[in-house]
Amino acid sequence: MAKKKYDESSIQSLTFTEGIRKRPTMYIGSTGEKGFLHLIAEGADNSIDEFAAGYGKSIKISYDIATKKIVISDKGRGIPFGKLEDVMCKTHTGGKFNSESYKFSRGINICAEI
Repeated sequence: MAKKKYDESSIQSLTFTEGIRKRPTMYIGSTGEKGFLHLIAEGADNSIDEFAAGYGKSIKISYDIATKKIVISDKGRGIPFGKLEDVMCKTHTGGKFNSESYKFSRGINICAEI
């Protein structure tokens, strides 16, 4: 078997989101059923965090068979409008990185189309 070239030209730098797209299993464990369930759990955890903080009123999780989409919604505080794009489109962005908004946090903010 021929050895593959590995030198300085082999090293790449990806943005964080490029890394997630190229190797999603590093973040959700699997691109199969297990990873799918992990994404659902993360979304549900965010809703549970609102309840734990005393702001949640209801949680609804639904699955649309026709579109194959899961929707998780809660009647919590929501995302401050001025930061909506950042929270939904940038990794490691949210209100859970300090102890002022949440005393306890189960989930992290993620957005994924399934």
